[in-house]
Amino acid sequence: MVGGLNLKLRGTHPDVGITLTSADDGRTVFIPPTEVMPNEPKTLYFILPPEVTPGLWTLRVSTQYRSRNRLTQTPRTDEQPVQVLPEE
Repeated sequence: MVGGLNLKLRGTHPDVGITLTSADDGRTVFIPPTEVMPNEPKTLYFILPPEVTPGLWTLRVSTQYRSRNRLTQTPRTDEQPVQVLPEE
């Protein structure tokens, strides 16, 4: 889950979605908006694909959503480091 403001994944730009980049080897995994449910302005829920292994990753959320269903011309992007823990 990712929480914040105006996060809803909307727009037609190919970068719209969630990208995870491994700090260890630079691998990237893209999660398209169709795999994010619910996809709400304040909350995004998604399942990590099996390629996302335990370790440090950079999570990048890109959207053209602004507010009240208005869109920007180019995607807005926010990044933050995340630690993926092994399953228990």
